[in-house]
Amino acid sequence: MTTISSQPASPQLASDGQVAIRDLRRALVAIIESVGGDPAVPQELSRRFRIDKTLAWRISRAVREEDAWSALQHVPGRSGLAIFHAAMVKAGAPAERATELNDAIDRFEGFVSTHARDRDTLEMIVSVPKGGTSRKRMEAFRKSGYQCNSSLLGVRATTQFTAQFLSPSQTPGLLDVGIIGGLLELCRLRPNVPWSVATIANWGPGNVAVNNSGTVPLTSDATGDATPLLRDFCRPDDVRIKAVERPGGSFRYMLEPGHVGYSASNDVVYGWVDLGAVPPHASIPGETGDHCVYLYTPSEELVFDFLVHESLTFAHSPSVRVFSMSPGGPLYPDPAAIAAALPVPTDLIDLGRAIPEPPTRAMPRYAELLTLAAARLNRPITEFRVFRYRLAYPPAPAMCCISHSLLEKP
Repeated sequence: MTTISSQPASPQLASDGQVAIRDLRRALVAIIESVGGDPAVPQELSRRFRIDKTLAWRISRAVREEDAWSALQHVPGRSGLAIFHAAMVKAGAPAERATELNDAIDRFEGFVSTHARDRDTLEMIVSVPKGGTSRKRMEAFRKSGYQCNSSLLGVRATTQFTAQFLSPSQTPGLLDVGIIGGLLELCRLRPNVPWSVATIANWGPGNVAVNNSGTVPLTSDATGDATPLLRDFCRPDDVRIKAVERPGGSFRYMLEPGHVGYSASNDVVYGWVDLGAVPPHASIPGETGDHCVYLYTPSEELVFDFLVHESLTFAHSPSVRVFSMSPGGPLYPDPAAIAAALPVPTDLIDLGRAIPEPPTRAMPRYAELLTLAAARLNRPITEFRVFRYRLAYPPAPAMCCISHSLLEKP
């Protein structure tokens, strides 16, 4: 049997919170019943006691949730609780019940102040991504981060997308890798802001970023500027990108400064392949194959398609994790980063062998783009099985990784 708990990891916070939330919920039920109300019927509460429908709904949900921490996200703020308290008193609630509710509210607010200082911080501490309402709350937090980062950094994108391929190689004992990706409606909010639109980094011994000479652009760039741009899919097709080599051999591709606003926004699409890139066997027990994308640009949505060849059945049960790339903790590919994966939804959709729909209507030629990449790997696109991950307001800086099992060494 599996036990699912949403309880915070801090024992003292968990203990104090359970008591404070329990007492508040009991006091709410007691005062509602004292005036002949039914806490399970929010419409009746709203109509009989002339309180706002949303407030009545939140009170009802808060007292009906089985789990205290799931109930927390429905508990109204202090002003809402004060309005409800006044409505109950006006409806004739006994003084004893009114005092009990007042005391319970004070104890609850004292718990919030002691352990989190405010409700928003407390909800960040205890939010559980698996819950539907909690997912919406966490998405709201990520949206706030997106808006803040956009304002500070002076850049934002509507969509960040990537499609990453894993295919058998013509080189015995190895696999080919292909990557396409980009930023759609990349918009500058301040003039002359340069911005990194892509990074190539291969991880060598000791988890050090190294250059891999097998990594080549998906198509040749007629401008000769040594970037992996797919200009036929960019907007405008003469968008200016320059390659900057970083320590360790990795490359960052920088969008040159330009004009402000969506009328001057860019669609930046790139792609490259690495033939004979990786072995299908784990070098150590438990090692996984990881296909990752950097999340540095504030964007409204991330769409990550993983296309694995039908013959590579060991990779047909992938999973998703998103890691923080802030320097305050372990960074991917440090094994310690696994335990610090960010609390975001990780639903991966199996789209089968059909060519997937475009990530957004702004990419009507997506099937053509995938077909081009598959052909560069010497495979028809119909031989690939597709898994899709979609995340609203992805955190930044972060890294999203789709991982799969590897074969054992023979």
